Amino acid sequence: MNTRRLGTAAPRLNLTWADIRGRATAFAREWAGETAERAEAQTFWNEFFAIFGVNRR
Repeated sequence: MNTRRLGTAAPRLNLTWADIRGRATAFAREWAGETAERAEAQTFWNEFFAIFGVNRR
């Protein structure tokens, strides 16, 4: 059960630019050869936002 109320923010991560850069580099390497865009769309966006510490859920 999701107990988070609407309008409340999720806890923020304190990410440095180095953290974000490292996550982005790993993300780019992992997705470099992907060809099934539609099949992987949600996973792509979830992992993309995770670079910045954002949980889409």
